[in-house]
Amino acid sequence: MSGSGTTGIRRIELACIEHYDRELPALECYLESNGQAQRRRRELSARTEETKMTVPFMGGCLCGSVRYECAAEPAMSGHCQCNDCRRASGSGHSSHLAVPENAVSISGKLSVYERKADSGNVVGRAFCPTCGSPVYSKNSGMPGLVFLRASSLDDLEIFKPQVVVYTKRAASWDFMDPTLPAFETMPPAKAMPSAAS
Repeated sequence: MSGSGTTGIRRIELACIEHYDRELPALECYLESNGQAQRRRRELSARTEETKMTVPFMGGCLCGSVRYECAAEPAMSGHCQCNDCRRASGSGHSSHLAVPENAVSISGKLSVYERKADSGNVVGRAFCPTCGSPVYSKNSGMPGLVFLRASSLDDLEIFKPQVVVYTKRAASWDFMDPTLPAFETMPPAKAMPSAAS
C-alpha cells in the first residue's frame, strides 16, 4: 500500500517537473517582458517629471509645410472622446492644449472644416491640406482660445493631460488614465482644471 502511494506521488512529481520544464521558457519570457515594461514605465515617468514647460514651444504638420510657435503656457490640457474628435483624429480621441489665440503664430496654408457641436457652438478644425495633419481647432463658445493638437507638438512631453471629456462617447478600447478627472460631456468652465493646478 505504502509502495503504491509512493509511486503515485513520484508520478505526480514527474508530471509537475515535466509541466514546469515545458512552461518555463514562456514564463521566463513573460517575466522578462514584464520587467522591461515596468522599467520603460519608470523611465517615461522620470522623463515626464524632468520635462518642464518651455515657452515658446513649437509644432507643425506631418509634411512640414505648416509650423506654429506658441509664446504662452496652456490654460488647460486634456483629452476629448466625442464623436467628432474621434473621427477627426483617426483614433479614439483627440488631445488638446488650450492656449491664448494671440500667443500663437502660424506659418503655412491651412484648410478649416467647421461643424456644429452638441452645445450648438461651431468648432473649426484646421488641418494641413497637403498631408491632412490636424493642427488646431477653435470653438465659437470659447473665444480667444486655440486648441492645439498635442500630436502636432515637436516635444510631445509638453502635453500634460488634466482632464477627459465626453467619456459617454468613448470607445470600449480607448483607455484613459483612471486618475484623471473625467466628465460624461463638456463640464462647465468652473469644473475644469487649470494648468496651474
